[in-house]
Amino acid sequence: MMNSRKRLKTEEELPLTVTTDNDYGASAKMKTFVSRYRDSGVVDGSFGELRFRGFGQASPYVRVTNDIDPEVLWELMTSCWDMKPPNLIISVVGGDAKFVLKERLKKVNKGLANAALSTGAWVFTTGLHRGVSKYVGEAIWGGANCLADSGQPAVNVVGITTWGNVPNRHRLKGQKGIGKFPARYRLHNETAPLDLNHTHFILVDDGTVETAGWSDVEVRTRLEQHIGQQTIGQGAKGAIRCGGRTIPVVLMLIEGGSTTLKSTKKALKRGIPVVILDGSGGAADVIALAARKKIKNELLKLEDVEEKLRSALDLKWEGAHVPPYVISLMRHLNSILKEENRNLVTVVRLNESDAMDIDEGLLRALLKAEIASPEDQLDLALDWNTSGVAWQDEIFTRNRIRKLQSVNKDPYMVMALLQDNAEVVEMLLDNGMHLATFLTEQRLAELYSKAVYGRGDDGSSTTLNRLIEEKKNSRQPEQHTDLLDLADVDDVICNRLLESQMKTMLRRTGDGSSNDSDYDDDDDDGVPERDLFIWSVLTTRKATARLLWRRGTDQIATALTASKMLKELSSLSKAEGQLDEHKHHESLAEQLETDAAGVMDECYRLDPRRALGLLTRPQPRWGEGSCMAIANSGKHMAFMSHAACQTNLNRVWFGHMEWFTPLWKVILSLIFFPVTVFTITFTDDVRRTVRTVGCSPAHAHPCGIRRYLRAIYHYQTAPITKFYYTVVFYVVFLMLFSLFLLTDLLNDVISPSEWFLAAVMGVQLLDEIRQIVSQDARSWLRKLQVWQGDVWNRMDAAILVTFFLAFSLHCGLRGDGMAAVKVVYSCALILAFYRPLQMFYVHEKIGPKIIMIREMLQDLLIFLSLMVVFVLAFGVVRLALLSPNSPLSWKLFVDVVRVPYWLIYAQLLTDPEGHVAGPWLVSILQAAYVLVTNVLLINLLIAMFNYTFQNIQGTAEQFWKFHRYSLIHEYVGRPWGAPPLTLLPLTWRLVRAVWTAASRKDSRRQPKRLASGRRGRQTSGTHAAIPEVQRQRIFQKLGADNYILKEKQKSSDEKSEEIQELKRRVDELGEQIAALSHRDRCYYDSSSGEDDIDVVPQRR
Repeated sequence: MMNSRKRLKTEEELPLTVTTDNDYGASAKMKTFVSRYRDSGVVDGSFGELRFRGFGQASPYVRVTNDIDPEVLWELMTSCWDMKPPNLIISVVGGDAKFVLKERLKKVNKGLANAALSTGAWVFTTGLHRGVSKYVGEAIWGGANCLADSGQPAVNVVGITTWGNVPNRHRLKGQKGIGKFPARYRLHNETAPLDLNHTHFILVDDGTVETAGWSDVEVRTRLEQHIGQQTIGQGAKGAIRCGGRTIPVVLMLIEGGSTTLKSTKKALKRGIPVVILDGSGGAADVIALAARKKIKNELLKLEDVEEKLRSALDLKWEGAHVPPYVISLMRHLNSILKEENRNLVTVVRLNESDAMDIDEGLLRALLKAEIASPEDQLDLALDWNTSGVAWQDEIFTRNRIRKLQSVNKDPYMVMALLQDNAEVVEMLLDNGMHLATFLTEQRLAELYSKAVYGRGDDGSSTTLNRLIEEKKNSRQPEQHTDLLDLADVDDVICNRLLESQMKTMLRRTGDGSSNDSDYDDDDDDGVPERDLFIWSVLTTRKATARLLWRRGTDQIATALTASKMLKELSSLSKAEGQLDEHKHHESLAEQLETDAAGVMDECYRLDPRRALGLLTRPQPRWGEGSCMAIANSGKHMAFMSHAACQTNLNRVWFGHMEWFTPLWKVILSLIFFPVTVFTITFTDDVRRTVRTVGCSPAHAHPCGIRRYLRAIYHYQTAPITKFYYTVVFYVVFLMLFSLFLLTDLLNDVISPSEWFLAAVMGVQLLDEIRQIVSQDARSWLRKLQVWQGDVWNRMDAAILVTFFLAFSLHCGLRGDGMAAVKVVYSCALILAFYRPLQMFYVHEKIGPKIIMIREMLQDLLIFLSLMVVFVLAFGVVRLALLSPNSPLSWKLFVDVVRVPYWLIYAQLLTDPEGHVAGPWLVSILQAAYVLVTNVLLINLLIAMFNYTFQNIQGTAEQFWKFHRYSLIHEYVGRPWGAPPLTLLPLTWRLVRAVWTAASRKDSRRQPKRLASGRRGRQTSGTHAAIPEVQRQRIFQKLGADNYILKEKQKSSDEKSEEIQELKRRVDELGEQIAALSHRDRCYYDSSSGEDDIDVVPQRR
């Protein structure tokens, strides 16, 4: 019986006695087939299903004569055994003798299993439980068939061997017309039985018994030739031109002996490509060495391979006399390596770290052989769908490019996109595929329909499907269609995922009057890449998305926008309970944000000035916002904390002042304005000085006055100046508000201070309205939603509402109503005191602490929800015991909560002797309550605060850097001065907006001749700006290429380190095993005699 350590399957998989309806159906089919072809080479009685002793695998088998027609075998396999027609035949030949499987060869077998599984291939071997066929069977079982959940194996492994060489073949004989279902087969270690991991067996009877012959090879050869003439069916991956190409056959040589050379020569003579595994030993190593030493158009000499022939094939001869069989082997070698076979032989070297995998070697062999048309080879590449396979040069050869020009490559591109086969997509793009002509609106809608509404493991997003369906169902019933409407997708992307970052992503048509950007004409070429990239991101085609991101332009804005969409999808997926989808979207979003930061890092390293320009340049393909605006709206904190972003914020914060201007100069100029403005250096001073060098002495003074006035203007409009004006205003405002509430809140009259505060708050209300109007959104409702998304805006709204509510109450109430007025005014003052906390964001030390307070408030809310449970439980029982049958009133509810709440802060409410009023049960309950709240809950709160602090401490600076943007952006757009002085710039802005709107209305009424002239001037301006945009994109592309190259090098270095670490561990393990073996040998040697036994205790 076979050693249990060698078993790949156990008896628990399938009991021997189980018989299903499928078994009866299979036996009936088999009996019918044998009765039909018993006179055509099928031996009656010797057919059925093998059941190996101790294993559950059922393998159909049949005994045939050596002259059987391969058409009969093809019908047997496809119709009787129900084997799905293959996309590829992998014929494995090699040594049948026992040999040790090397570690690299195990990896080869795994690659073979992956290749067979991904392409829907059949694998042919000798089918015996020894040598190469044994390891191939084990590899495919462990890598594919053991995971098959249906009745059919994932990969069909067919063993074709001679009937006379099968041990225990008498167990395979049954009655004529009946066969043997099942034929129970026993494995023996001393012989080479049939391999239990093969799925089917064809046993060739040539009349010989236990004699090596060629009958099984000849039958196998004829069968391969016949299958190679069949048109392909629907395989594992399917084909674009289903039924349009023949089934390819490839021979794989692993190890092997002298006879293998003859088999290889015959295969090449039939035009079958051969893959040689150099390093597997035997004939494979001989052919590989000969291929390296072969000189073009010259015969191989014996001395070139003599040493390898002796060692690999275990050949021996002495002297100069060469045996005839060696000369015959040399003829076979020269025939294998002749020039016309150059494209049919592919060598895979196992002993090199950078060698190609076996699946890559198999595909290269098929493509190099050029045995199929370009369309068929594109079909094959799609069927393969193996990442990391470099086969582009094998398909697009010089003599084939012209043929491919006439091939419609659109179906192949669609299939490659849906399969996320980035290699095929890149190959098609590199060889004449134009996305502008490929990606029509109809095709884009087709891609979304197949990806979103498709079934199966296509990676489509359930959340995205729901969002599109919601939009589709919101339309009128008569507008419903079975096809996906791009307008629905556009609405989901722009309004749900990008939160109005873009108005629309649909391509604009018409005369161009609706263009929002000066760069639209230039950017039209990038629209297809953008649309396809968004499709790949939303439908989770990661490989394709990364390829399109790498090949496109504006990599930073593209990555940030995609990350923003994925973050929104991730939050929606989490809310819907789609946790796997949530994690997938979240990880991809983080990766894209990391990519954006990596590209910016490379650009900043190459040229800091140009890199800062990338952050502020409008991105017309992504809604006209800058990279920093996109990062802020997408909450990309890691990107916003980059040194380039912070440098840019510093420059914006100081306006036209040099960003390294000391703070004391800014404050001093604020106090002693305008005398000390000359102490500040402005960024344009040097250039302006150069331009005014030519001024005559008579004009020197006016130039100085203009420069002085310009300096005053730049200082007053700088965001930092506006900020400190606001700080001063808030200090004065809080002082006046406090004094008013303390001393000047009169009962019967509105005091002047109250009128002044109302005027200030009215101007503040106008500024909040300005902020709402200036939001980038389509509708007023959306503008309001974006505005209230900021917590500080909500606090401003609360301050305004409470203040004007108190002011209205004061105007309408007198006497006793003043108590309510004071309460509402007090609430407004409390909120007003909290509002300046946002200003601390500017400070590098205090800003992060504000972030921590915000996060800890969330912990406090969680704590309060837990505390309410204990407070109410104790409060209700205590009051019920102390004051039963109390009248229903508001005071009752207050009393329930009041005492238990103050008990938390050690207000025990006991008498001087420490007794608690009421029954004894109240004392016990109070003791337990104090223990839980004062000890357990308070310490829980402290632990929560400590955990939050530790988590935020490392990222607090990142949080602070991110929130700086919103503060600085607010002061960039804020009008000059502080309320009520801001009324002047607000009025000016309103007048200018009305004037601009009226001018636009008048321009639309002008004749078309004038309109076209105006358009012509805009076009010329566009052309003047385009070159700089192109230079920035080229610069960004260079940074992206450097980043991607570094990532590849980093990945390669990590793999090398892992390999070195693995080698070190293996060496250490080998030394430990050697030490143990040496110790065991010493022990057993010392235990072999009585004298030694007596010595052992003395040694101890």
